[in-house]
Amino acid sequence: GDEVGNLLAMTAVAASRDAAWAKLVHHFVLQRVLRYKSMTAEGRSRLHADFQEAIEDVLEDLLKRVQIDSRDLLYSIIGVQPAEVDVSEEHRSCALEILSLDSDECFMAMMKEEVEAASNDHVRTSCIAAVSSAEWQATVKGFVSANSAAFEEGEGSQLEWTSLHTQFQEACESTLEDLLTEAEVDAEAVMSELIRAPPRNAPGVIPLPSRATVPLRAFVDYQTFEVMMKGGLEALG
Repeated sequence: GDEVGNLLAMTAVAASRDAAWAKLVHHFVLQRVLRYKSMTAEGRSRLHADFQEAIEDVLEDLLKRVQIDSRDLLYSIIGVQPAEVDVSEEHRSCALEILSLDSDECFMAMMKEEVEAASNDHVRTSCIAAVSSAEWQATVKGFVSANSAAFEEGEGSQLEWTSLHTQFQEACESTLEDLLTEAEVDAEAVMSELIRAPPRNAPGVIPLPSRATVPLRAFVDYQTFEVMMKGGLEALG
């Protein structure tokens, strides 16, 4: 009924604005999108159990903050099918994550939608590969941490900054090549698209976090690199 839709929609809206949800729940899903297709049925079942464990406390904390009784929500979503999810596109991924707490079917539907969105967009695939690569994340964060002081107000010069952009490209190049090869995308086509425009979010699926999109664009685009360095590690949340 309406109350079911309202409770789920209200929780999904709150989740979409919650930093902990993005960091723990969205991140959990994104890190597994590219491996999901090749998983066995047993592997997928185990993944769902891991997901349930990952989401439980985050959802409990969120519900306390927005003053929704967890029993009311969980009772109201029993048996809800993926096709019955009546929320706006921007909140759909959160709604499916919430429903996946108690439904294999919703979990499989959510993962299938994420896999399809990545399959249809090689830039999205590259961003997901980047956020899933510990080596890429460590390389980017290490460089930003070591060099962001040069971008603080009154420090450095344009010449020094452009030189640092070249150093950033050199520091990241082989790691980036490896992750794009592993993601089975056309690296040249991805770079061309990133030069033209920043990565876009796809409707109905998890929005890509800045740490997935910004460093990739910064690799090919100096202006994005400058913004990233001025923002420091906080900008890569």
